[in-house]
Amino acid sequence: MTLFGLLFHNAPRTPQYTPFSGVSINAEGNSIALPNRIFTCTEIGQQFQCQTEIQNRTLELTFEKGDTYEYDLKNCQAQYDGRSLGCQEVNMNYTPILANSYDLTNLGLSPQVLQRVRQKYVGVNTLMQLGETGLTSLSMVLSLVAGILSALCTWFKPGLLSKAFASLTAGCGASLFFWFFLGSVSSDVLTSYGLAREMWQWLLPLVCLFAGTVMTVTTALLLWRNLGSMVRLPFSIMASLGVFGLGRVLLLLMFAFGIRSEGQVLIVAVFLLAIVLAIAAARWLWVNTQQSIRQFLSLGNYVGAATFTFYGFLFLLLGLGYAD
Repeated sequence: MTLFGLLFHNAPRTPQYTPFSGVSINAEGNSIALPNRIFTCTEIGQQFQCQTEIQNRTLELTFEKGDTYEYDLKNCQAQYDGRSLGCQEVNMNYTPILANSYDLTNLGLSPQVLQRVRQKYVGVNTLMQLGETGLTSLSMVLSLVAGILSALCTWFKPGLLSKAFASLTAGCGASLFFWFFLGSVSSDVLTSYGLAREMWQWLLPLVCLFAGTVMTVTTALLLWRNLGSMVRLPFSIMASLGVFGLGRVLLLLMFAFGIRSEGQVLIVAVFLLAIVLAIAAARWLWVNTQQSIRQFLSLGNYVGAATFTFYGFLFLLLGLGYAD
């Protein structure tokens, strides 16, 4: 089963499947996760009642709804084959709504039977073992691989598609660049220009969208038209802002899920590395040789593919309930 199949097949999907975020069997310190999809749940008055079959015997769970938030469950009661079990709330997770997870104890299953249960639901247990941090780090690795493949394809076979994608990357990066710098403008500065904070919060997305559109067109002109050096220089600098904006985001993600540096060192290192990428991009565009354009396209497509792929994975994990 592919990674995507594994993620979709075992997604918690609260409250579509269950009113809880997850249930695990806790036996002698070993935790075995049960996928939410195997439960059948009904809502009766102020209670949720769920059941499933474990080794051909019925596991029943009953919860009372929360007072102010119905999925803040309380008074968990569990039975397995008619025998009462321990049911302890572990924590509250976003899956993709806030809901509680529970541990079941005293099922009386032998180690051999527990191993068979784990093997039957090996997918969800693998995902739970990875956890949010592991899945996010795996997403980063796969995103970097996607970036490398994109750069290699661009290097060996540059064409219209690679130019279009590099232009889009520069535009998205420019939007992030302006969002980063203009979004941090203080209220005092805004007031001095006659802008209220509320008005600026409404205008800022439009300004960033406009800047991104202009940068996309500018980069496309540099790649498709033979502009004069006097025009090419400022256009190259403008396009490099897009590489800086998106490169900064990618570097922050790489540090956060790789080196895990923190504080001012991380901010300074990312800022300097992003400047280096931007300078290289501006120089390659301005020189305007076949080799330099290929270098710019490879850099732009690497940054774009890696960043877009990671955010795609991140939104997928959030939407399926694996991250919060």
